[in-house]
Amino acid sequence: PSLRPEPKGDSHKWLPGKKGHGRLSKKEEQETNRVLLDAFGKRREAAVVQRKVRRLLASFSNSNTRINIGNIATVFKRAAINNLRLEKKHLVYLNQQLQQSTELPSGQVISRLLHGLREQTASNVTKRTLSIVATKLSSMNEKQRTIARLNAAQFTAALSGLRHFSDGPEFRHILRVLVNHVGGLSMELTGIQCGNALLGLSSAGSDNELMCT
Repeated sequence: PSLRPEPKGDSHKWLPGKKGHGRLSKKEEQETNRVLLDAFGKRREAAVVQRKVRRLLASFSNSNTRINIGNIATVFKRAAINNLRLEKKHLVYLNQQLQQSTELPSGQVISRLLHGLREQTASNVTKRTLSIVATKLSSMNEKQRTIARLNAAQFTAALSGLRHFSDGPEFRHILRVLVNHVGGLSMELTGIQCGNALLGLSSAGSDNELMCT
């Protein structure tokens, strides 16, 4: 479907094309990202960002607007940059869209999504986010895993987003899957990258099995 022209005024009044199920075109993904980035804005006060983002996500949710895994990664990444905790109902909507997403994500998208979780609490809803991502990655075939492979920097960034999650089945699942999706770890890691990876594991305890994983 064609995208509707954006009216003047707040971007939350304009919703990009698709409703319900269906894969987004590249243009639709880019237009949705543009609307999301406009809601988060630049150099805005925290209260303004919070209001605009909540209003936009509510509009998306209420109209069952289709967004894909790349758009979801943008939401989490920008929320983290703005130190914004997303509301439970909006996290539920993001999980529903993530579950329905059929797009094949790149390693960069996976890294951005997980890294963006660093400002969210370790609730049942965000644990569900980990579970959905892990299940999608573990169900990929070899060709798909090549596309979704993470390099060393992306892997350590993804791990750093897990800093609020304690040890548990969802945490172990995503960790095992991420390890299987890493390529290029022969490159030398910087001190910052090593620190980010350790920070992501800091809440998980020191279980021997976990550390070996």
